[in-house]
Amino acid sequence: GGISNLESTPRRMADAFGGLGNMKALQPRSTDVRADLNNQTIRIAGFIAPLAFEKGRISEFLLVPYVGACIHVPPPPANQIIYVSDLGDYRPDQGLLYPVWVTGKLTIGERDTDLAAVSYAITGGVVTRYSAETE
Repeated sequence: GGISNLESTPRRMADAFGGLGNMKALQPRSTDVRADLNNQTIRIAGFIAPLAFEKGRISEFLLVPYVGACIHVPPPPANQIIYVSDLGDYRPDQGLLYPVWVTGKLTIGERDTDLAAVSYAITGGVVTRYSAETE
C-alpha cells in the first residue's frame, strides 16, 4: 500500500502511512509569496507528492521542488509548494521519482493539506512529462 501502489483502493496519502503528522510538524514556516504571479498562467517543473489517488489516477497532489519532499523528508516552506487539483484522468507515466511540468493559472492562498501547508494552487492544470528540451 502506500505511495508506491497507486493501483490500490481510493485513499488519501495520510491514510496510506497511518498519519504523516511528524514530517508536517518539521515544515519551516514562511509568509513571503510572489503576489505578482497571482492569477497568472505559468509553467513550472517539480516533483509530485500525491494527496489522493485511485486505480493509478492521481486527483490531487503537491508540486514540490525535490523528490521525496513531504513524504520521506520534511516539506519545504509553504511558499515553495503548489497544490494541484482537478486534473481529470491524470496518470503518471514515469512514476513519482521523475519531475513533471505543470501548466495552469496560479492562485495565491494558504491551504493546509495532509502533508504540508501550501501558499499556491493550480486548479485544472495540465501535467506533462519533464524534458530538458521543453524548457
